[in-house]
Amino acid sequence: QPWGQNLLKDVLAANTLHLMSYLLSAANTFPPPTSAVNQRPIASRPSLAPPSVLHTPPPSRQERSIIRMFDTGQRVTIHGLTSDKARAYNGMSGFVASPLDSKTGRYGVKLEGRDHTLAVKPDNLDPESLDPRKLRFGLGDRVACNCSNEGWERGKVVQLLYSEMGSVHPYQVLLDNGRYIFAPADDDDLIRRPSDAPVEDKSWRMTGLRFDKGRLVDCAFGEGDDDWVTGTVVLTSYREGGLVFPYQIETQDGYLIAAPEDDDGCIRSSDNYRFQVGTRVECIVEEGWLPGTVTGVDVVRSSPDYTHKVYSPYEVQLDNGHVVYAPVDGDTYVKACNAPLQECYICYGNTQTKTNLILSSTCLCKGVFAHTQCLVELATVKFKGDEEPTENPFFGCLTCRSGYCEGSIIHSELTRAYYRLCKDYEVSLREEVMSMNSMAKLLISEMKYDEATELIEERMGQAKTNITEAVSNSDENAKLAFECVLFETLKLRAKVHEALGQWTDFKSVLEEALQLFGDRTDTSSIKSKCEVCRKLAVYAYKQNEKGLALQHLERARYQSAEEPYLHLQMANINLELGNRETGIQLVETALNAYRKRRGREDCTVVYLEGELRKLREGVLLMLASDGIH
Repeated sequence: QPWGQNLLKDVLAANTLHLMSYLLSAANTFPPPTSAVNQRPIASRPSLAPPSVLHTPPPSRQERSIIRMFDTGQRVTIHGLTSDKARAYNGMSGFVASPLDSKTGRYGVKLEGRDHTLAVKPDNLDPESLDPRKLRFGLGDRVACNCSNEGWERGKVVQLLYSEMGSVHPYQVLLDNGRYIFAPADDDDLIRRPSDAPVEDKSWRMTGLRFDKGRLVDCAFGEGDDDWVTGTVVLTSYREGGLVFPYQIETQDGYLIAAPEDDDGCIRSSDNYRFQVGTRVECIVEEGWLPGTVTGVDVVRSSPDYTHKVYSPYEVQLDNGHVVYAPVDGDTYVKACNAPLQECYICYGNTQTKTNLILSSTCLCKGVFAHTQCLVELATVKFKGDEEPTENPFFGCLTCRSGYCEGSIIHSELTRAYYRLCKDYEVSLREEVMSMNSMAKLLISEMKYDEATELIEERMGQAKTNITEAVSNSDENAKLAFECVLFETLKLRAKVHEALGQWTDFKSVLEEALQLFGDRTDTSSIKSKCEVCRKLAVYAYKQNEKGLALQHLERARYQSAEEPYLHLQMANINLELGNRETGIQLVETALNAYRKRRGREDCTVVYLEGELRKLREGVLLMLASDGIH
């Protein structure tokens, strides 16, 4: 999610390829060694950084206050060089190409218009602010980016002066394969016009590999049976020094190694995770190191666009309520934490088990913690009570009236408990449908598509039978009620088709749902038609029919003042199509609606204020999404 989410930052693994990695030293590359006894290939250590960098811990806060620190890719100006040969470099600009060398105390600086790198002390460097007017490329320009292991990839510039983890970079680029990356410097070695970049031959990529990125593995790192190290796959089909390795692995102690062969004698699956469910840890996020609790180990989830699976060693719910995923099982991203468990506000206990964790409530109540089972028991008591609650206690907090964060353990546990309760007890048709809907959505989010389909098809068949009976009994009210049930199940069926990429079936199911309401003009029918139109807009966008997608979204407008997300969808497509004034106006409309609904301190409001400012300044092409989501 582009707003409100504390995402773990991953440079070489997960979803982002760092453009600078090819600049770091590969001088120590060597062919994979083999055992003299049994000729077993073992993992080699072709470094992506000099050994001094890998083995030297980062400077302490006290050292940082003494040493001037610069980020890789940061623009700098050289000054104060005194030798006769070096004096000519004073006043020249460039960017930091390699980190501070602990032995020489110098940064590697690549100068503009020069092929070589200059070793310069920190005291002889001044940070240089980026001026968007001096950048070579503008918003929407087609570019080619050096993506290290992937070679040169084509895409378009979507943001100037892109900020991440406190550093400002010249460009953010949306690649043609759907990935967002950033160029740390405006240099031809990193980013250039597509016509000036070679067309990469992808035939070198290995196929049929056993492990995906994010999987934990053990690698042979010596000749003995006990000479194995544990790490996380960060790259597949990894190239270095003219060689192609099946995998690059980041070990749990932070080293990068390469596995020369894809067999159990060289690399094998591992369950040697450092942490288990319930372990207190710290994760690196935008705000720094934040405490949380491990809620999942060896986690697999779908990518936001449903195109592939994403593997992560850990799922962690932070104490601020946000859920993050560690891309690597190493101290670089997640480490042990001594922060004590919080007290459950319901039972006042502070002990937990793997099936009954104490977690942040994930609602708008800040700093409130509870056992997952205590929340389930409290919701069950409220639901069964004599007084009917004003809000469904399984869907949100009864104190702040806000919903629980989808994807959190609390949301999942409450959804399952609500579904079981509605199956075991006699409940209204409305409650039955709500429990089925929430359970089906949970199964889809967990990629359990067969179970979700079975649940949806069963309820769909019941609804069609009920409609037939209502027609034969001339019961119009019952017919309308079960048509609404059928409509809800059809929407869920469409969601499964979307997740599986079955776009023809997706469209046909939506058209069937639209036919249910015909020419009806009552409020409920109009709202249902609007929902279908929004989903048809998704279909049109996926087919690259962006004008048609806008038409569907226009038809979906019912109460425009209450639909800020719809305005954001329309704004983004307008921005993609070059209708900047219209797009900016729609973002303003959505922002005002969110301010009214959530207040000015809400994370969505803060995010949109920043994006709107960038749009007005001309440094942002569109909102950070794929346009329709």
